[in-house]
Formats: sequence, structure tokens, C-alpha cells
Amino acid sequence: MKNGGPIRGAILLFALFLGAGSVFVRQVEEGRCREQRRNVAQLAAGAAFSLERQISGSLSATYAFAAILRQAGTIKDFDALAAEMIRTYGGISSLQLAPAGVITTIYPLAGNEKAIGHDLLNDPLRRVEAQRAIESRQMTLAGPFELRQGGVGAVGRLAVFLPEPDRRERFWGFVNVLMRLPDLLAASNLEALDKGEYGYELTRLNPDTGRWEYIARSDGPLPAPVESTIDVPNGTWKLAVAPKRGWQVSPFLYVEYLMVGGISGILALLAYLMLRQPEKLRQEVLLRTADLEKANRQLEAQIRERQRAEDELRRLNADLELRVAERTVQLENSNRELESFSYSVSHDLRAPLRHMESFSRILAEDHAGQIGEGGEQCLERVVAEIQRMKLHIDSLLEQAQVERIH
Repeated sequence: MKNGGPIRGAILLFALFLGAGSVFVRQVEEGRCREQRRNVAQLAAGAAFSLERQISGSLSATYAFAAILRQAGTIKDFDALAAEMIRTYGGISSLQLAPAGVITTIYPLAGNEKAIGHDLLNDPLRRVEAQRAIESRQMTLAGPFELRQGGVGAVGRLAVFLPEPDRRERFWGFVNVLMRLPDLLAASNLEALDKGEYGYELTRLNPDTGRWEYIARSDGPLPAPVESTIDVPNGTWKLAVAPKRGWQVSPFLYVEYLMVGGISGILALLAYLMLRQPEKLRQEVLLRTADLEKANRQLEAQIRERQRAEDELRRLNADLELRVAERTVQLENSNRELESFSYSVSHDLRAPLRHMESFSRILAEDHAGQIGEGGEQCLERVVAEIQRMKLHIDSLLEQAQVERIH
């Protein structure tokens, strides 16, 4: 055999081994990158769902007030009801009533005084959106934008129509819910996402311009983020999430390529020596080639084993998240039971005590001469026992409240 034959054969084998090994390593790395993006996509979808649920819950307060207005035509104790709504739904900065489109009532009023008297239907910046809410008779979400009272927030607006005797409906005004952007982000846990290893960009599609506008974002650019859509009333928001340090390449990638190149070089060298040596030496080279192929298979097995371990870790993480979700549901059920207990104690037990106390007071005041001194002493003991029973009920309610908090 001529000198050029073994060299050409060795080069050909080197190219074949190098190409096959490189393709295998690249496929493994691409699979790992797809899995990394899939995990971030799940994280983004969870954060988007949390934000969408928070917005929907906050806006639900307007439907309750609208129902009261349609039934009664007015809202008594607005501040008390608004305070309870804010505690129940969270993420709400203030609730507002705007009869005929003019804001007249706000809870809490502190910090929102500048919004009192704001005529939504005659404000050039708010008129179009307010008119759209009237025409659609649906909940609308405006903003986020700069507020008259300072800061940035979004406003959910529900037009209220009251029934007339002739079966027509009359426009009463708006029920507004104001969500300041920092409060909304805090309630939906987006800030926790930013404090971790991920960055985010929250944008909205402006219904008037058709362009995407930034609502909130982390510092620095997001390299090739994954996106999740958030459906809001009369609009669409989009949440983009990506690792702050970029998509990580396996630290062993270059080592694996070097190993593939080294093994390919060794195999090519052995092939060259095999082609140059007699048959006996060629057999020895075949044995060593088999050992190297075994080592290559072991390397591939190790790579697959590491990938299997990563899959198992992801499965365990998913199982842990499922358990946390189940425990959360159990805690929510316990809270509902405590709330039902509190309601029963507050309404079902207090009512008979009030009646007993009222009747005792009537006997003591209007029939004192008929029941005598002994009867009056018995009435005093009854009233004292009623007071003790009220104290016991208050203690039970306080204990239920403490258990609900914990």
C-alpha cells in the first residue's frame, strides 16, 4: 500500500468519528436547552396566571357594588363595604363611585383627594375609554397610566345602569377599582420573580394605537425570552420571562466536544497504524480500538445517566409543587370552615342572647312591682349570665380569628 493510502483512510475515519460524536453531543445539548426553556415557560405561565387571577379578583369588587346599586339605588356604609372588599380581594388601592361619570366617593380617601370631582366623561384623556365602558356595558380596564393623585395605576371601570318603571334602563355612573402598579405587582408575586434569577417584561397591547407598551420590567435586557399571554377586560397583556444571566450552556459542553475530538483522533491514529503494520499488529490495534469504543460507549452512557438524573430531579420538583398546591387547598378549606363557624357564632348565637336581654330589661323596667324583690334578683342573675355568655362568644370568635390567621 502506498504511503498516501493509510493517511487518507485515517483522515476519513477521523472525519466520520468527529462528525458522529459532534452530532450526538449537539443533540444532547439541544434537548437540555429545550427542557430549560420549557421549565421557564412553565414558570412564566404560572406567574401570568397568578397576575390574571389577581386582576380578575380585584375587578370582581365592582360587580358587588353594581348589584347593590341596581337593587337599592344607593350604597350605605360604603367605606365599611369597601374596606372589606379590599381585605378580601387584595391588590386594590381604592374603590370609587362616580355618579354620572363624576368621582364623588373614594375609599380610602387619604392620598386620593385630588381625584374627587374628576369628570371622566369630560376629561379628554379618559373620555374615550369611559364612553367605551358605557357602550359595551362590560368591565373595562384602563391603563396603567399616570394618576391625578400621583403614581402609576390601572383602573377597572364598570358602567352601572338602573332599571326604570317603563322597563328601560338609566345610566347611573361608574364603579371604579384602582390598582396601583406597585401594589398589583406585589400581590401577584412578580417582584419575587425579579428578586430571583429571572427577569421579566410586562407589556400591554394599546387598543387605540395597536402597539405594545411597557407596564413593568426588570433591569437589563431579556435574551430570547419565553412569553405568556394574559387576558384582561378589553385588552391583552403579555409577560416575557428569561434568565437574567442568559440561557446557560452546559459547563461540560466544550469538554464533551474535546473528548469527542480526542477519541476521534486516537481512533484515526490507530487506524493509520493498523493500515501500516502487518496483520499481527493489526489485530492488536483492533483490540485497542474495541477498548476505546467501549470507553466511548461508557461516556455516552454517563451522558445519558446525567440526563436521566436531571429528568428525575424535575419530576421530584413537580411532585413537590403538587403537594404544596394540595396543602394550599387544605388550608383554604380550613379557612372557609373557620369563617362559617365565625358567622354561625356571630349571628345564630348572639340573636337569642339579645332577645333574652331585651325581655329581661322589659320585665325589670315595666313589671318590677309584679315580680317582687326575688324576681328582680333572678333577672339580675339572668342578665349577668347573658353578659358572661357574650364574653364566651367573643372569646370563641377571637380564637377562630387567631387560628384563621395562623
